[in-house]
Amino acid sequence: MERLKRLSPSAAVLIVGLVPLVVLPGAFARFHAGKWLAVLVLVPLGVALCAATGELRWPHRNWFIGWLSILALATVLGVAPWMSVAGSPNRNAGLIAALVGTGAFIIGASVGRNPVAQRLVLRFAFLVGAVVALVGILEFAGVDLLGFGDLGETSRARSTWGSATFAAAHMVIVLPIAVAHIRSRSGVWRNTAMVSTVVIAAGLLLTGTRGAWLGVAVASIPLSIAWRATGASGQVGVEAQAPGTETEVKASKRAPLPRPVIVGAVVLVVIIGGAIAVPALGRSSGVGRLDLWSTAVPVALDRPVLGSGPDTQRVVLPSGIDTEFEAKHGSNELHDRAHNIVLDTVVTSGLIGLLAFGSLIVVLGVSIYRGAKGQLVPVAVAAGLLGYLVSLVFAFGDPVVDPIAWLLSGLVLGAVATTGSTEPQRAEATTIGPKRPPFRIAVAATLMLVGIGGAMWGGGEVVAEYRLATAMDARDAGSLDDALETLSDAASVAPARFDLDQIASRVVTRAATVGQLPGDGQAAIADAASRLDRAQRVAGDDPDVLMDRAEFMTATEDPRGALEVYERVLKLYPNSFRAHLGQGVAAAGLNQFDLAERAWKRAAELGPRDARSRVNLGLLYEQTGRPDDAAAAFKAALKVDPQSSSASRGLARVTPPAGN
Repeated sequence: MERLKRLSPSAAVLIVGLVPLVVLPGAFARFHAGKWLAVLVLVPLGVALCAATGELRWPHRNWFIGWLSILALATVLGVAPWMSVAGSPNRNAGLIAALVGTGAFIIGASVGRNPVAQRLVLRFAFLVGAVVALVGILEFAGVDLLGFGDLGETSRARSTWGSATFAAAHMVIVLPIAVAHIRSRSGVWRNTAMVSTVVIAAGLLLTGTRGAWLGVAVASIPLSIAWRATGASGQVGVEAQAPGTETEVKASKRAPLPRPVIVGAVVLVVIIGGAIAVPALGRSSGVGRLDLWSTAVPVALDRPVLGSGPDTQRVVLPSGIDTEFEAKHGSNELHDRAHNIVLDTVVTSGLIGLLAFGSLIVVLGVSIYRGAKGQLVPVAVAAGLLGYLVSLVFAFGDPVVDPIAWLLSGLVLGAVATTGSTEPQRAEATTIGPKRPPFRIAVAATLMLVGIGGAMWGGGEVVAEYRLATAMDARDAGSLDDALETLSDAASVAPARFDLDQIASRVVTRAATVGQLPGDGQAAIADAASRLDRAQRVAGDDPDVLMDRAEFMTATEDPRGALEVYERVLKLYPNSFRAHLGQGVAAAGLNQFDLAERAWKRAAELGPRDARSRVNLGLLYEQTGRPDDAAAAFKAALKVDPQSSSASRGLARVTPPAGN
């Protein structure tokens, strides 16, 4: 039992210390799947260890249960229940993600009373944050450690997260912890914290994520207050609870870090920030956020009580996209998030879900505030969590970043419960679950089985990423049979990844369009159709899946079926450029020229920077004996894309030679 108690903090340490660093070299998507596998294994394992030792704690569990119950109800009654459980591909922000986050919180609260565990978790948190930031700095300098291959095409550091937004969110959480450790008893850790602070701050600036910068600015307020309130020594809070070893006592007598070093570090960060802040502030993404928020409001009002279900924004948000948004931002990128924690919560779980989640956050925040007052390290942890919450006003949560935040919130709550002076906090520190060893073992064994299931589920997604990379290589080499077979293998190990079925259908669509169907063409067509059926069973009326089906039908000479699907898409996404463009193609294939003309005219309005609809109109007018209209359409296409050979040839055909 004592050995288990010593092992119980290991999962917490690995969640903050391993998850941010997991990368899958050679996989198609190298970042998310590996981290998702890690949390699916580590969280159940950590809860199982806490249960086996009888140290399982779940502060404010009734508030958690209320929130999870609302999410479960929204899942059952939502637009795509299966997707709401597992989450959408490479997002995984469904009901399982909420359970994983809750489990991480329980781990933190359970080990939070152990001073040694507190130190380990917090030190690993900011050290790994510094490593992540350093990788981002090297990436920004052109050193391609992670094999991005496109460093020249981005101005924002992504590091081991593969996303500037998620990398910044991680750094927002850990930066205040590093700052607080500048007052560590140990001279080694003081210096380490100072270096880490500078590196993390520089890395955060290089992400160019303005929402995260605002989060850090807000976090600095309580951190500054606690810094001043704790005086010169500042050796209080979580770290001070640990029994002082001889080394620690000796270290506490060392001189603090020289002031010139601190000043120089601050100047360095300011210089780096000045070099990148102006270009980052010049990006237009801020306006895009406001536009996106405006489209989410009518969607939320459509299902105001329980929303559409967890992680279903990709299904419902397109219905709120208006003409102006589509014309400005286009359809090339799937708009699957509102990029605002409040709007995303209302869209997916309704006003009831927002009330449940908001109440939980407020209750946790009040408890942490009451217990952490006057203690530098707990305030630093809470400040990082506050900064992360602020950053989510301009972004969205991630199921592999969130467990780190949940774990640290549980950790600090467990820590302050042991030192706080209020009765409610002491009451929350009591253990939960069975006290007798046989029952504890049964609970732990059940959770271990859950962990094994998580390993199988997450492992399947990791394998799928590698098979997807192989399939894309085969497709690019012209081996379409091999590509489709490999994609089938990938889908078999990751049943929730309906995007794999979409990709397979796109391979067949592309081959059919150019007349290069692999092997038995009819067999490939039938297989692609069944894959799209399977994708729809998971994703429901996902407009992206439906558009793939319509384009597949058009390419395989079923324009009537394609037209029916496009009509269905346009009920869900009425201002889709892609759908109107495809509808015109399908209508023209049925000689429904009036419908084709209306569809392409609408597409031209929705896609002012895309020449295809104008070229199609020119061809239609040419075919139906309207040369003047055809010439005008081809000229309009050339204004949009002067390099369009189709428009140039068309204009030459319908324009009489000079002198005639």
